[in-house]
Amino acid sequence: MAESQERIEALSKSNFETWKLQMEAVLIKNDRFKYLSEVAPPPEPKETYGSWKIEDSRTKAHLILCIQPSELKLVKNYLTAKDMWEKLERT
Repeated sequence: MAESQERIEALSKSNFETWKLQMEAVLIKNDRFKYLSEVAPPPEPKETYGSWKIEDSRTKAHLILCIQPSELKLVKNYLTAKDMWEKLERT
């Protein structure tokens, strides 16, 4: 993941479309995009929620590390990677 992040310009006010396309590619490559789609929603059986939350948190970390610090205020209060992604799309 670190190699891919180095090639992606951090999200800013002016590069969302390019950033989104590249970020989707990185997340797909690293088997993380499913946490932004309906493919891996939070599980119903609470027994499996813990492992899902860990993987979702890793996906959130990938997103956060590819966003300019000045833009992090937009997503700092969101609990899931999917919520963060949707907020960025709306903004």
